Amino acid sequence: MFVADEVSKSVVFIGAMEEGVFRPQATGFLVLAYQRRIPDVAFPHLVTTAHVLAAMQRKRIPIYCCLNRRDGSTAVVPLGNKKWFLHHEEPQTTDVAVLPFWVDLDVLDHDYIPLFNRVERSPRASGLNLLNVGAEIFAISLYRAGSGAERNIPIVRIGNVASMPEDLIPTRHAGDLTAYLVELRSSTGLSGSPVFANPPLERASRSLDEAMWGEHVFVGLMHGHLDAPDIGEESRGEHAAPFTVGSHTGIGVVIPGWKIVETLYQPDSLAQMRSVTSARRAQEGSARELGVIPLPRRRKTG
Repeated sequence: MFVADEVSKSVVFIGAMEEGVFRPQATGFLVLAYQRRIPDVAFPHLVTTAHVLAAMQRKRIPIYCCLNRRDGSTAVVPLGNKKWFLHHEEPQTTDVAVLPFWVDLDVLDHDYIPLFNRVERSPRASGLNLLNVGAEIFAISLYRAGSGAERNIPIVRIGNVASMPEDLIPTRHAGDLTAYLVELRSSTGLSGSPVFANPPLERASRSLDEAMWGEHVFVGLMHGHLDAPDIGEESRGEHAAPFTVGSHTGIGVVIPGWKIVETLYQPDSLAQMRSVTSARRAQEGSARELGVIPLPRRRKTG
């Protein structure tokens, strides 16, 4: 499977500081949001799973983000008490957290995934069959045992779509979720990683620009895996040992991309984008101060 280099560059690590050392706990990734009326800038955000943030906040653990610098070192950024956006209508069934998050791409070795506000609620609804049962997918994620001492080193995990159920999926850490099921072995740290698919070449046309990034189709965000009790499996026999939390089924849970788009383009975040737009029009700050990414102006054609 081909994996474009810029895909790995979208990934950052989320974690805590212990005695001055960053300890990664989960994955996050960088995305860009757009406003139709503002063609010259994009709005950068950080995306990860809500349940990881909630667990750290309950324990009052300060949250940090670790990024790669172009000089080969890392930069650890405190996220403090910044406001994360959850899904405005269905936070209980959408394990997604989004934070406005600007990084200097001239200094940091990262890239943003462009996410447009026109992702199909069901990939099958478009008739293009970009994603269906059996489709090969991959996730770019943290692997804590080999995360890198001097630099974030994400890993690639490959699997396939196992099911696209209409019912909610019960999970241990985030309740019942709207999700896809994938056959992709997960481990601690995979939560929050972006998931992609490589479509058949005949379907990877330029007409799909808003669903694709380079050669890849953005599928969603990895919540984690299902344990045996999550799917209602029970031990059989009088002397059989009961399932434990560690009984891994090999099935992962992916939050669909359209749920992330809904979270990203919700009323509160759109209002924040509009306020930035007003400040920009009034020339009340640089792109860096306002937290936007300048885009090259498009040439008029025709």
